[in-house]
Amino acid sequence: MSLVPATRYVYTPLNELKSGMIVNVYGVVKFFKPPYLSKGTDYCSVVTIVDQTNAKLTCLLFSGNYEALPMIYKNGDIVRFHRLKIQVYKNGTQGINSTGFASLTFEGTLGAPVIPRTSNKCFNFTTEDHKMVETLRAWASTNISPSSTLVKLCDVQPMQYFDLTCQLLGKAEVDGASFLLKVWDGTRTPYPSWRVLIQDFAFHGDLSHIHRLQNLTIDILVYDNHVQVAKSLKVMLSSKHVAIFIFINLVVNHIYK
Repeated sequence: MSLVPATRYVYTPLNELKSGMIVNVYGVVKFFKPPYLSKGTDYCSVVTIVDQTNAKLTCLLFSGNYEALPMIYKNGDIVRFHRLKIQVYKNGTQGINSTGFASLTFEGTLGAPVIPRTSNKCFNFTTEDHKMVETLRAWASTNISPSSTLVKLCDVQPMQYFDLTCQLLGKAEVDGASFLLKVWDGTRTPYPSWRVLIQDFAFHGDLSHIHRLQNLTIDILVYDNHVQVAKSLKVMLSSKHVAIFIFINLVVNHIYK
């Protein structure tokens, strides 16, 4: 991580935004839709944020590179947007990315390390930014109801929609419309899981390691415009966990027989 020479940025409260402004803002994520392939060639992400003024702002963000979009893992994360353009859409205020748009994302939990998530190699982060993140964490802890659906595999139920943080052990392209992810989180599902036969596919991963884990792994099929993102995920054969929960809501109903 590299830090560029400190530049003093001014951050605008969400209740002071006006159409035509290009602003820098901080906010707590109330809703987000992970990057998906739009009808064109760009990826799109939708994020709704709120701050201490209780004003909300929905942002529609586009990029040809999905990694350039905010790395949001769950509601309650804190984001910092630089050079966000404000416009009016359907009688409401909306944020869109302008030239030079950049973002940082932080864990929103009180007491968690303040570590920026970004694909940018160089960015500005000062003690004032650190204080802003801590202030928003404290405010959110008493003003925003937790809405996490993060669970472990040992606790899931058939037909349940949930978020999962897990390790990616292997992946394979099944056909042009679906992609296989083999994952585990260290726990065992209480129900038999549906398996994809992979002998006919180009599989990336350590099959011997997967066989040693036996029934601890599950197969997840990713469809449609999420396939491209799934292809880019890296297989991590270590204790490091990779957050891929953005796909789970789409395929959980295929996990169980």
